[in-house]
Amino acid sequence: MIHQRDLNPDVVERVRKDIGGATTANECLQKVLMCITFIMKSGGGLSAEQAGEMLLSEYLRNVLFENADSLPSQTVRHQVHLCHIDSFVRLLKQIISKDPMESLDPGYKDDLPQALHDELSTATAALRPDLREQLAQAFAKAAECQLSEDYDSRIGKDTSLWGTLQYILEGEIPDENIQEIGRRLPAGLKMRHWAEVYAMLRA
Repeated sequence: MIHQRDLNPDVVERVRKDIGGATTANECLQKVLMCITFIMKSGGGLSAEQAGEMLLSEYLRNVLFENADSLPSQTVRHQVHLCHIDSFVRLLKQIISKDPMESLDPGYKDDLPQALHDELSTATAALRPDLREQLAQAFAKAAECQLSEDYDSRIGKDTSLWGTLQYILEGEIPDENIQEIGRRLPAGLKMRHWAEVYAMLRA
């Protein structure tokens, strides 16, 4: 059993800044949970004392043969030891539970007109569950990384939402899924409706 300690508050703040949003935090959490599973099953071949002081990144690299940058934060790679895993998991879950639309530029948070709302409701209900989830994740990631209040090159709020979304989805999901989404989404959606579309996908 590895004795656990809390992360220092300054490390917590740096990790929050490095990781940013829920999408990256979730990816990171999957790596940590993989480590926990392996440690619980095998102990990783280390004593509790050795394991506690080992960096999480070192464990991933040397024991699980994962790439060093599989943890998307320099602070995490250099400051989070195995004795901090419980504290780190709590932090990641806090980041994940945060609404990704909180940091979205206000220009992308306009309400949908009723007719467009009804049209979108029908469209999202018709999407396969896997496509709906892929789409919601893409909306969340873009809100955190590309459409935040401090983003330098803001995309005009009256720009076609589909034009921007199509560019974001390319390379992330199969082309046939992009085409299916494009057929379903109402043509009248603008970037100003980003947060509302996300809310409906998650409803």
